[in-house]
Amino acid sequence: MILLYLIIVEESLKEVKMTKPAVLHPAGENERKRNWDSPCLSLPGEKAMIDAAFTTMIEGALAAMEENGLTRPVSLDLLWSKGPIAGEREEEERGILLEHEMPGRGAFYVRKAYENLAEIREHLKKGEQLRIWYSLNADDLCGLYWLSASVADVARDGQVMLVKLPDFEVDQAGHVYQCDGWKQMDPALWARYTPYAMPVTAEMVQVMGRLWENLKEEQGENREVIGGRVWTISSDLQNAIDAEIHQDPADE
Repeated sequence: MILLYLIIVEESLKEVKMTKPAVLHPAGENERKRNWDSPCLSLPGEKAMIDAAFTTMIEGALAAMEENGLTRPVSLDLLWSKGPIAGEREEEERGILLEHEMPGRGAFYVRKAYENLAEIREHLKKGEQLRIWYSLNADDLCGLYWLSASVADVARDGQVMLVKLPDFEVDQAGHVYQCDGWKQMDPALWARYTPYAMPVTAEMVQVMGRLWENLKEEQGENREVIGGRVWTISSDLQNAIDAEIHQDPADE
């Protein structure tokens, strides 16, 4: 896991032409000793935390955790892999896009997401923690970069933690399967991954935020993850990818 993060940081630094690598803070001893199936979020004396994910599933998945008063799950599901991102009216443009994708609901989700973002910023200013749940699908990775850019000026070392979707999961019957994002993960299983949150430095948050700024400068409307990195792609390539994903196996 640590090797994966170092690889991500190395590639990110190449992208923004930085010369000093970001250094990850290892999890504390108490973090490593937490039980795999424990729903515990914070140890005695720890500050409250906000859990953020790029799916509305987080609110149900972490509902049991929320009851202990140590965390507040929030959704930032804004479909950042689609649509223009370079304009000055970011929230307004997201509202138009999501209302088109989810008529009657999109504008509400956007308004709620930006309210959640404002809460996250205030939370970090108080010295409290943010745990971000992400995967390597385009919406999650773009969302991670966008959120990093949005909090880079207030995040300090160790305040932000990342929980990456595991490559594989095993169900109760012992069957191995893969999920494309946290929204496909059984809500009952989210809690078991809290001990594996990776604290990151303020520098790494800034690096990820600069990756978002780089994407904005490209002024494209389609973003896809290729080789573990987010790329701006043409509409023709996006249509070809979508067609391949939705192709009926019977037609092959």
